[in-house]
Amino acid sequence: MFRAAAAWPRRLLITLVVLACIAVPSAWLQMSRYDGALTTAISFRFDDGWCTPAEVGFGRHCFGDFQVLQLMASEAFGLNHIDYVALRHRGPGRATYVAAYSPTGMVPHVVSALFVNSWLGMRGTLVVYLLVLAGCLLLPALLASVGARGPPWKLVPFIFLGVVAAPFWSSLDRGNSAAFAIPFILVFALFFDREPTWVAPTAVVMAALVRPQFLLLLIAFVALRRIKSMLSAIGAFVAVTALGLTLWPGGLVSNTRGWVSEIAAYTGYQDPGVASPVNLSASRATTMLADMLASVPGLRDVGAAIRSAVHTVPSLPGLVLLVIAVAILAAAGHRAPRAIVLPIALIMPIVVPGVSFIYYLFIALILGALILGPSDITALVRPRDGRWRDGLLSSTPSTGVLSQLWGWSLVGIVAISLLPPPLALGRLRNARVLEVIALPWLLVVLVGLTATVIYWRRDRATQSPWESPPEMSYDDGPAFD
Repeated sequence: MFRAAAAWPRRLLITLVVLACIAVPSAWLQMSRYDGALTTAISFRFDDGWCTPAEVGFGRHCFGDFQVLQLMASEAFGLNHIDYVALRHRGPGRATYVAAYSPTGMVPHVVSALFVNSWLGMRGTLVVYLLVLAGCLLLPALLASVGARGPPWKLVPFIFLGVVAAPFWSSLDRGNSAAFAIPFILVFALFFDREPTWVAPTAVVMAALVRPQFLLLLIAFVALRRIKSMLSAIGAFVAVTALGLTLWPGGLVSNTRGWVSEIAAYTGYQDPGVASPVNLSASRATTMLADMLASVPGLRDVGAAIRSAVHTVPSLPGLVLLVIAVAILAAAGHRAPRAIVLPIALIMPIVVPGVSFIYYLFIALILGALILGPSDITALVRPRDGRWRDGLLSSTPSTGVLSQLWGWSLVGIVAISLLPPPLALGRLRNARVLEVIALPWLLVVLVGLTATVIYWRRDRATQSPWESPPEMSYDDGPAFD
């Protein structure tokens, strides 16, 4: 199994087992009440109108993001698209770029459009696309299986981080290409604060080329004081994105204008007060807090004012959170524990944007794999006595109430995101747990930042918590226990 001394991996697995015992009967009840609409509870409507499922989907599923984006790519490049998809988009023949995704993020959909208009056809292309997507989604489970001993236990991550995990199915159900960033995010996590130093920034650039918000992973380098790496990564991202906008039909200037316009519109795509579809952003969490304040006598005006501000500028809570995080990590520097900085960096891309839909919960798959371990490239390639180094939470520099609070906060949010009880308040609603999950994600970030401030102020460690002593035994008990 995972090492006996690795308390946090064990705690995560026990929590997942408990949640599985709740989720299974909840799923049965959900299917009984709402005519089998289980995937709707953890994703989107399966019949979202982007296709005729009987002709090009599977069962009653359209895999909407796959369908509409390959249609946009097909139109942009003038391919002979067979009209399988209901024309609910902005109309054919657009002269400029009209997607919130960057042109590099559209590459999978351009390739899909080429295949759709070839001998492979729509359904054949969809099968290949979903298989590749599933492979990316299973990479965290593959990483975690490396840290387990014995064939039976190596299957455990594939169960909890794979076939029964809600983020796995919500990404597949939607067919959203954001999960293609997972390999690059894993590389970033494994090589963060490790040699060679160019690997992690490069991985961030690659992930950001899939979805621009993953450029926020660079916040981790603030604590390392690697400003040059940050600026180089940003420059590389801008250069490659500009090249993509130049090569996309329409030209650099008009495409850039169209892309920026789409991003601005996407930020306000969904009112932060709307519970379903799930919005993971800080704007949604702040709106929930504002509603709580508005229900308290004497604080109603405060709650209403906060709600109005978020409604007017949906990106405001995320930007404020980002500024606070950068300030704290810059001040703490190397005294900020790796066990806190890395999770905060991974969470930022899903809470800072004004809208962050449910398929971005694949971050929980990555965090779960890092908690189970190995959590860095050194532990992955240099085992001792046939064992891997403990997971991410074993690297904190101290013990006590604060470390327990951070550990349980991270384990709790990861576990509930992987196996949420799929009970919804209506047939076309998401599971109630998922409708409010933005608030716990925000609270986890705030707990981590608060813990970082306390560790920094205590100034307890003479050695940087970023590096473990070379002589440290892999059999030593975890510091974060």
